[in-house]
Amino acid sequence: LPICLMKSGIVVKQMKTVETLGSATVICTDKTGTLTENIMDLAKLYDFESNVIFETDQTLTETNKNLIRTAMFASEPIPFDPMEVALHNAYKIVAQIDERPHFKIIKEYPLGGTPPMMTHVFENKSGEIIIAAKGSPEAIIHVCDLNEEEKLRIENAIVAFTSEGFRVLGVAETNAQNKDFPKTQQEFKFNFKGILAFYDPPKKNINKVLSHFYESGIKVKIITGDSDATTISIAKQIGFKGYESHISGKELMLLSDKEFDKKVMDANIFTRMFPEAKLRIINSLKNQNE
Repeated sequence: LPICLMKSGIVVKQMKTVETLGSATVICTDKTGTLTENIMDLAKLYDFESNVIFETDQTLTETNKNLIRTAMFASEPIPFDPMEVALHNAYKIVAQIDERPHFKIIKEYPLGGTPPMMTHVFENKSGEIIIAAKGSPEAIIHVCDLNEEEKLRIENAIVAFTSEGFRVLGVAETNAQNKDFPKTQQEFKFNFKGILAFYDPPKKNINKVLSHFYESGIKVKIITGDSDATTISIAKQIGFKGYESHISGKELMLLSDKEFDKKVMDANIFTRMFPEAKLRIINSLKNQNE
């Protein structure tokens, strides 16, 4: 292995690294930015008010534009995450007047919860307050007052998006009579705005990379915070083996130690994951001599 690396022009400073690489039996990989390009294109949106899915190249209604506006305000004012960059770019296209210079962020609820969401509170000089949230659709649905029929409509839109391999983002907003904001963002009474769908294409050479792993007898497992439908769709596109066997982080953590160890060996895709579950998977694999 060291000779192969040297022939490829790779300088290895620590032999332990080479030894570890050469003895690998399982590779656990994230999806976004590893299997995919991490280039987010806002492809479609589901407007909850009109109950219609729109393509972004269609003529957008005012409620469509407001959905994008809310999602943008729920993002960082100076975006660096590709999804948030896409939201700011989309806002610049649809906004007749750019409101961003007139609002400053006065409170931020960082990404948190299982599944996660985040909330930003903005205020302008006139005292107008914007409270915008975005995150996992499940998290956003949970903090909104929705009946079963409304939840079903949203779920149908999510399924339509994720089955095509889109990453989905739930968006909500609320109002405030004063600045006595709750301790946690989940205490707000939000109004559901809609779902945004982003396409993150697979990396161009990832099929070849996976085939090299499989030829070498190395098993590959995807561990991601994304949904199962989105991950499975991408897995199919890249020639990932065993995508039929999958489980969510929540389901996984409910298993006994014995069941957990067996599932970790059998499953190949782990979705809606969070740090504690990820660490437990790695420790389980190590304990089973992987």
